Amino acid sequence: MLTIEDFNRSSFDIQREQTFEYGEFFDVNSSRDRLISLYYYNEYLVEVYFNPYINEVEKFLALSIFEAADKYIDLSEILVEV
Repeated sequence: MLTIEDFNRSSFDIQREQTFEYGEFFDVNSSRDRLISLYYYNEYLVEVYFNPYINEVEKFLALSIFEAADKYIDLSEILVEV
């Protein structure tokens, strides 16, 4: 299993292999003209950027759980006024 740093420095082929062979699908989001799938891998998340117009994965990006939370969770939906 690769660390976040090693994953992000790895070649596209290694990132693909590690994500799809050892990662666990977590969620999918759409962002403009891209689909971003999230996979849980080695205690962090991997974003898989898929371009539906060309039907290909364009890139992989590993990020910590905290980075993913900051990016994907809207705190206004969680916080409740007392």
